[in-house]
Amino acid sequence: MRSGLVAALLVASSLLFGGCGGGEGGSEGPGAALGFSGWDGSGILAIEGALVFTSPLADPIPDGVVLVADGWIEAVGAQGEVFIPQTARRVSGAGASLLAGFWDSHLRLDPVLLEAAADPSTPAAELEAWFQENITGFGFTGVVDTGTSLADLQPLADRMRLEGIRGPQILPTGGATLQGVRVAGSDAAAWTEEMAAELLVEETTLVPALSLLLPPGDASDMQINAALQELARAQGRLRAFVATGGRVAYGSGFGWGTTQDPILEMELMDESGIGFAALLASLTTEPVLRFGYSDRGEVEPGMVADLVLIDGDPRANIAAMERVRWVLRGGIPLYGTVR
Repeated sequence: MRSGLVAALLVASSLLFGGCGGGEGGSEGPGAALGFSGWDGSGILAIEGALVFTSPLADPIPDGVVLVADGWIEAVGAQGEVFIPQTARRVSGAGASLLAGFWDSHLRLDPVLLEAAADPSTPAAELEAWFQENITGFGFTGVVDTGTSLADLQPLADRMRLEGIRGPQILPTGGATLQGVRVAGSDAAAWTEEMAAELLVEETTLVPALSLLLPPGDASDMQINAALQELARAQGRLRAFVATGGRVAYGSGFGWGTTQDPILEMELMDESGIGFAALLASLTTEPVLRFGYSDRGEVEPGMVADLVLIDGDPRANIAAMERVRWVLRGGIPLYGTVR
């Protein structure tokens, strides 16, 4: 159930960014400027041959088939189990893994982006390129901005809605603290056994934001050693928290710390030993359930077609998570060429 604050933020998000239904904000717009020469989001799309991760807890489907129509997932199954209409656009997922679109639950959009969006002379393609380079190109179809004021976000929201600019679903908090969510990062109190016990009892979602524990580039050897020790302790607490049933959502800390690489946070979480299923849940099912988007987060019939295709199997090597071929949000390409 949504808390009152989360429900209010969803209303604010709807007003700012035009709602959160399947396929919204991308049916029209400057897609040609992105160089999409493959799938454009219209008709029926059949993705064949990928390793399909339907949910974090289910075994993936080898050589799977996913059928997408009008921004929604219509069918999922093994090769030969899914009927593919003759009119469908068939694309290969061979050698790749297909997952639900990722969510970043703790970032702050770059003021440079916001200033550019507020300038009418800035081309829409330039804003889309920023999203590709920093967010959608890493597989993210949804983000929670935890630090930008609603007023500063408004020009970007207006342009995304009116010009059909392709980017992630943005849930703005206006800097408010979300009920039911605890961002840890460099907060030492968040990594104590007592705090972990409280989060379990309250069923609060923990956003580790481990990258915020990393030392700045100009740190001394002593500072680096101390930071790495603190990081190792936090990773151990995270592993124990997940092992006892704790709820975790991924948060890159982008815009809050010195690191701007979302893959690094995935690697730090993976190194903690929580396991790939928990990491995938933190990127998909946990944030969408926490923030009220129950129509996405899994690759199942009836879900919004927020999809990410990456090269390789991320269970064998987490580095596969950065080899993104393409990304769809509501069936519309955000990154890469779907062909």
